[in-house]
Amino acid sequence: MRENRKKQIIFELEQKSYITVSDIAQKLNCSIMTIRRDFDALEKEGIIKRLPGGAVLAFPTKRPFANFRKEIDAVGKIASKLVEPGSVICIDAGTSSRAVAAHLPADFPVTIITTSLCCSFEVKPNPNMHIIQVGGTINFDTYSTFNDLSLDTYGYLSSDIAFISTFAFNLPGGAHEKSLTLLPPKQYLASLAKKVVLLLDHTKIGLNALCISMPLEKIDTIITDSNTSATQIESLRNTGKEILIADMNAEEI
Repeated sequence: MRENRKKQIIFELEQKSYITVSDIAQKLNCSIMTIRRDFDALEKEGIIKRLPGGAVLAFPTKRPFANFRKEIDAVGKIASKLVEPGSVICIDAGTSSRAVAAHLPADFPVTIITTSLCCSFEVKPNPNMHIIQVGGTINFDTYSTFNDLSLDTYGYLSSDIAFISTFAFNLPGGAHEKSLTLLPPKQYLASLAKKVVLLLDHTKIGLNALCISMPLEKIDTIITDSNTSATQIESLRNTGKEILIADMNAEEI
């Protein structure tokens, strides 16, 4: 039970920059003292930082890949198999995209263009890997960087695949985000790539958010997990896009 609560706390913090003890206690239907103990344990592990009345995620280098939810990890692992040795890929600031980099072999030759500070610091040390960190203003909600100067400076880059995460997805619209500030980095990375892969675990499907970050016509491949309903998978296949399914029941995804 405690490990499940800790995972849920991490998930909530990935969606928000700050959560309160009372809010998460109510959401998880447990006592405030229980959540405080969970916060204490997560802080000792270096994953969160306690603040008066609540908590935030610790500096991204303290957030191990092992904290990805199972469906995110599954989607990331399938996506990593699309990366060819010596290719150039784009990684946005979402946890699903970072899971792709987490599953690349330790000595894999690849160049990563990313706006994610987490991705840059969390990938395995690898002399064959080159990371281009797109500079700019830091967004502390997503631990990513971006501004108009980045577009001018890096406008001549190109890549083979852009791995794009999303907050919500519905048809016929496409991928949605909850904030306008998240649109430019995703759209910029997608514009560099020959192929755009949307990383879409089942918890995001059928949801709506403030703005469309990636319209359906800009997406080439959608990767989801096997917890997605048969009806939803059929709807995805009917779009004519390449659809890949990560098997959540496999012993090794």
